[in-house]
Amino acid sequence: MRTILQAVILFSFISAQAQLVLTDEHGNSIADNSTVIVTYDPTASTVEGILETNLSSDNNNDINVRILETNQVDPAVNFFCSVPGYCFPPTTVNTDIALLDNNTIGLSFHYQPNETVGDVTIKYRLADVGNNANDIVFYVTYMADASASVVENFNSVNKIEVYPNPANQEANIVYNLNDNSELILYNILGVKIENYFISRGVGSIKIKTANLESGTYIYQIITESNIKSTKYLIVNH
Repeated sequence: MRTILQAVILFSFISAQAQLVLTDEHGNSIADNSTVIVTYDPTASTVEGILETNLSSDNNNDINVRILETNQVDPAVNFFCSVPGYCFPPTTVNTDIALLDNNTIGLSFHYQPNETVGDVTIKYRLADVGNNANDIVFYVTYMADASASVVENFNSVNKIEVYPNPANQEANIVYNLNDNSELILYNILGVKIENYFISRGVGSIKIKTANLESGTYIYQIITESNIKSTKYLIVNH
């Protein structure tokens, strides 16, 4: 059975005295060469592993993102995205990303087991392009745990899941929404592909993916009360 893996951890990087500082969503510092553990429920229905981060600096130098090593095996994939709207292909292991005008940028890191088993660790390095010594290395380990608290109860409102993911001919999006909403599908460049209007309550819709090119797509739910939820869909023919 495919699994859903949803883990969200918020990070911030602050450049000070040639040093990047990494903190979690609670403001706790994560030391250089430390490991973040992400647990997921192997009995759930679909796979989506997300580690969301926020990067800020005291200058506007680009940030180099590099995957140093991983023990993942095929057909599992990992990739990373800059927020909003651009996901790099799974083959990207080294690239520079520009900060926004306020010297910040959102970054998200993704892992999809695709029915493989076992713990997987991915080692990342983030560095200031203008000062290569100003860097931080961290590890993300994904571990199966049937009691993982990161898997939400689908009875909760504003809950969205997609399966299968990766998709071939079509993807099913199951939802429980508090408001009437709009679902928008974007390609990896942020270009709108399709949009759907969804009535509030529990239901599902099918997205035809047979004519889409293989790659990473972004789907966003926007409710009447302007609550937004953004997730990722892999198309693999």
